[in-house]
Amino acid sequence: LFGGFPYIFAPLRRIWALRNIGKQCVISRNWICAKQGIEAVAQAMAQHPAHAKLLEEGAWLSYVLHGVSGFVQLLKLSQAMPGNTLGTMAVQYATAKALRELSEQQRERGKEGCMGWSEADVLVLGLLAALRQHSQPNEELLCECFKALNELIHEHPGRGRLFMEQSGGEALLKALSASSPPGPNPTSPKWRQAGIWLMTNLVTGNPNAASTLRSMGALDCLVKCGQVLPGSGFDTMWTLGQVGGPLTILRLLERCQNKEGLSVSLKALSRLTWESLEDFQDQLPEVLKELTKTIRLMDERLSKELQHALQALGGVLKFYSATVPPSLCPDMDAAVELMLKAVRSSDPDVAKAASVCLGHIATPQWRLPLQSALPTMRCLWMAAGESKESCGNLRDLMWAAGCINGLPVLTEAMRERIQCADLQHACLRAIVDIADEADRGSSVPAAPSAVNETVHVVTAAMKLHSSVVNLQSCGCEALAVLLTTYKAEEVQRGQLSRLSPDVPMEALEVVLHALRRFPNQFKVVEKVFMALRRFLEPITRDQECLDAVKRTVKLLGESDAVLQLRKVFQDYPKAQPDLLENACFAFAMLAGIDALLKEATDGTVQIKSAAVQALCDLCRSFAELQPKAVEIRNCAAGLVASEVTRGREGEMGQQVVELQRRYEMLTGLLR
Repeated sequence: LFGGFPYIFAPLRRIWALRNIGKQCVISRNWICAKQGIEAVAQAMAQHPAHAKLLEEGAWLSYVLHGVSGFVQLLKLSQAMPGNTLGTMAVQYATAKALRELSEQQRERGKEGCMGWSEADVLVLGLLAALRQHSQPNEELLCECFKALNELIHEHPGRGRLFMEQSGGEALLKALSASSPPGPNPTSPKWRQAGIWLMTNLVTGNPNAASTLRSMGALDCLVKCGQVLPGSGFDTMWTLGQVGGPLTILRLLERCQNKEGLSVSLKALSRLTWESLEDFQDQLPEVLKELTKTIRLMDERLSKELQHALQALGGVLKFYSATVPPSLCPDMDAAVELMLKAVRSSDPDVAKAASVCLGHIATPQWRLPLQSALPTMRCLWMAAGESKESCGNLRDLMWAAGCINGLPVLTEAMRERIQCADLQHACLRAIVDIADEADRGSSVPAAPSAVNETVHVVTAAMKLHSSVVNLQSCGCEALAVLLTTYKAEEVQRGQLSRLSPDVPMEALEVVLHALRRFPNQFKVVEKVFMALRRFLEPITRDQECLDAVKRTVKLLGESDAVLQLRKVFQDYPKAQPDLLENACFAFAMLAGIDALLKEATDGTVQIKSAAVQALCDLCRSFAELQPKAVEIRNCAAGLVASEVTRGREGEMGQQVVELQRRYEMLTGLLR
């Protein structure tokens, strides 16, 4: 294919031409393969290692001919070439780069990428063989091989284990320990950084790999990498922690010669203690002591470093807080006392970091001791200003206070600074977050009187700050969770009678007012219909809850809610599924199922799909719909048929497929 062409541009043009011919049909691809096209391409690539465009076209031609298997064939062909030559390295470099780019492009288009490749294991072994084939591979090959392996192994521990079983750890450490590989820029840190990331991926979800790498001297290798890699200290420290555990980073803190090294080490440690402690539980008692000692010795003027240290300590305390009660472990008691002291710091950022940590460790057995921090927290939220930064700090602060003492402390704060919209918003966000934790059974139990009082305060805040979009949106969500999540808790305890199943009129009024005030603000509209859906959906099927829903329907029917719902179908015909499903459910409850089906008939496929899903939810909640089963099923079938018949035969969009799936689920519920 390429014989007799001494100039570089001739092979390049022929490879480009073959690639485009191969894209046309299977016959042309079979013809090229029958003429041993991929072997000729590999030879041309090896003969012109400095021609980047030719290498790129050659690698992608192999993909056009054989798919991902083409990369496997190129790697196998390169293994038959002589080692330590630029031509062989160029073929392997181009192949590694192309397969990485292919996976990245597939993921960007919403596909699986290399996660779905059946050839991935063979590619891992092929790239490992490429690293071993050369006594001193150049930096370009090292960088691309490491990056490609990162792409293949990330979130796939099985491939990482395969790499380690084939002595990949030795090859990785040998490459990282090399002084300076040949290449145009041997001092470039990119290939070392890619190698460090690969080591991180190897040990993630694979504790045996961490142990194996430690026995090979990985910790010393990483320390040396950190010394020669300017600006990459965090990556090195993070990998050190992944391989050697948090105690390794603490030991290295003693060698830190400057503030930057201290900051990077503590930042990596703070992330590690919140994400990767299960494999290093034997180190935690020592880590708890060392961190407490380190924080006590730190200069308060090192604000960032002190924050990272407190966050690292908070991660360890959170790990222990569910199982170790107060007074059982003196070291933990001392650490918690140190955290309580940090809340009283004159530095607001340090106080905030400590407060957030206290919120995370506020398990049932630790809430009482932690309440001693509330007076200091109150001073912080009372002194907070109106800036954007203060708003973010307030949200964390109010969440932590709510975790420690529940709804009463949030209600009190909202009353004390009713004019401060930022604090009101922060408290509303905390109410929502805490209610989510209540749904998982991990928050402070709320008394019925506290829930009713909080509802009253939330509605008052929404009325006073009716022009603040974020507050209106968050207020609707807070009312929804207060009037449903906490009622569900009472149902689980068998004590629903302690809370009235009715939705207060004041809550309905402020929610509808938010919709009238901001009909074109999507985040307000979304939360309004989430709230209306929850207000109209019975918590249980007992008669008391069903009667309460009927009363809510009557109250909303006397308002302009139905008109507003119709406007949503007009303004947001292709909105997100949650909004349309909530709107369809509420519309069916207020205007009737027939009216919903009529609106859906003239609506988009998204509205039709949302309407069918709403009918499914209604059938689950209201058994009295069964007598109308045939009528509902026939009307829903018409909605599906109107969409399936559109477009060319054999074509069906994903949304139409989802509509059909929901219709099949509906027919099953109506049998």
